[in-house]
Amino acid sequence: SDLKLKDPKVGEAEEYLKKKYNEINALMNGISQRKLTLYKVVKTMIEMQKDFLQKGMSGLKPMTLKDVSEQLGFHESTISRATSNKYIQTKHGLNKLRDFFTTGLVGANNIETESSYTVKEKIKSFIDNECKQKPLSDQALVRLLEQKGSLVSRRTVAKYREEVGIPNSSKRKRF
Repeated sequence: SDLKLKDPKVGEAEEYLKKKYNEINALMNGISQRKLTLYKVVKTMIEMQKDFLQKGMSGLKPMTLKDVSEQLGFHESTISRATSNKYIQTKHGLNKLRDFFTTGLVGANNIETESSYTVKEKIKSFIDNECKQKPLSDQALVRLLEQKGSLVSRRTVAKYREEVGIPNSSKRKRF
């Protein structure tokens, strides 16, 4: 008669609370792990892009997801997910983390020295300073880039010009 039976509803409630407590712990651990991964990825990217911090986008060096993943020992897909839809505030403004990943172009010394962003900036600069009555052709841009140490094909110049929203020479001509 002194033996009290446990109410089955109390047991169910305890099990439910234990389950929810474990789920919260797992969620908090996941968030903590994600935060640590993002920190490591951004720290590595900034270390690899020191020139960017000094010069802005013109100092951007070629860097791929693979470069960062090899540095950290993470899979490329982890780097991709960690940097997707994320931004970083620097003295040069707010930048997408994905903007730091650029393909490298081989310079005159046969070493990957420039990012595609840098070459696009050179193309924009040449076009901004061109004679509006006689705009530079893509082939003329190739020669100018060559003089500045950038070895780029005419097709690449055309592609980059289009990517930055600049029309071809015939459409830029002013009378």
